[in-house]
Formats: sequence, structure tokens, C-alpha cells
Amino acid sequence: LIVITGINGAGDTMDSITYGGQSMSLIVAGNEQTSRRMYAWYLNDAGIAAASGTAFSASYTGGPAGGRIGHTVLSVSGAEQTTPTVTNNAEVTTGAVSASITGVADALAFVGVRSTSTGVDWTWTTNGETELTDSTVITANDDAAAYKAMTDGSSYTLGPDNSGTDDKILICFRVSPVASGSFTTTFGGPTLHGGIR
Repeated sequence: LIVITGINGAGDTMDSITYGGQSMSLIVAGNEQTSRRMYAWYLNDAGIAAASGTAFSASYTGGPAGGRIGHTVLSVSGAEQTTPTVTNNAEVTTGAVSASITGVADALAFVGVRSTSTGVDWTWTTNGETELTDSTVITANDDAAAYKAMTDGSSYTLGPDNSGTDDKILICFRVSPVASGSFTTTFGGPTLHGGIR
């Protein structure tokens, strides 16, 4: 179970997320850029089994009174359980934004991005990611999430096509399969449970 989340507001931070009372583990936290931060969290099969219910609860410092919080929630069947995530890169930039991550055969790479602009229509043609969510309705910070299936151990560049002069923040991480081919033969990709805005 993976949650990609963003928060905006000067000095605001996402401190923890629980699912059914079970604490999710932090994968990666992006640096603050123009009062915006991005995070990714996960819960493995044992944590999901121990959950009492399906409610998510987030703890944060600051926001959302002064800003906005957005979540992308998805599940990945067939993920390796002892080390189900590999943190690679968190990048902050102005204009076009991307990150490079080392591939693993049959793994999935995920990317989350947030912009200071509104009405951003995120596109992903250059690097070939598959979009999960694309929010163009949040005041002053539009966000999106996407993934890419990896085929080998080469370096992969991930990020949206969008450029411009607005500030963007991007996080990138990799989820490895429990066995070669388990992602593609079992279900073909992550299952999106919703973007909560």
C-alpha cells in the first residue's frame, strides 16, 4: 500500500500517516520549495493484515488551514516485503523537473510532482510514464503521480514534460517485485484507489 502526498504552507510538514491504525513507513520526503513538500509512505502486507479498518489518518505540523494537502493512494500486488521500497532521489527545481533512478528488472518506479501553478495539465510523453493522478483543481498547488515499469538495470529518468518558470518539487522511488515478473504477470501495474484532495 503506497501513499504519495503533498502539503503546502511555509514550514508545514507531514509527520505521519496511519492506515487502519497501523503506522505507514516513510519512503522519501522532498525538500521544501516555495512552501511545498512531497512525501511517499508505504505499508507492507503484514501491516495491512493487522489494520483495523480502512481509514487513513494523517498527522502534520502546520496546514491544512493555511494550505492544501493532496494524496494519491494505490496498492502494489507482488511487492518484495522485507525491503519493498528503495529511495533514490528527491529533487527541487524551477522550470522542468526530473530525477534519475537505477532500474531493476520488472520493478516499478514511481514519481510524484507538485507545482506552484494552478490549472497544470501534467503530461508524461518524454519519459513514458503512466499517469496515476492529475489534479488541476487545487488552489495554488497542482500535483500529479505516475509510474514506469522497468525492464533492466539501466538508469531511468523520470519526470513530467511540463516546464515553465513556476517552482516544482519531485520525488522518485522504486518498488521491487517479490520475484521476477510478479508485477507484470500478476496484475500489470499498481491499482489506484483514488486521489484525495
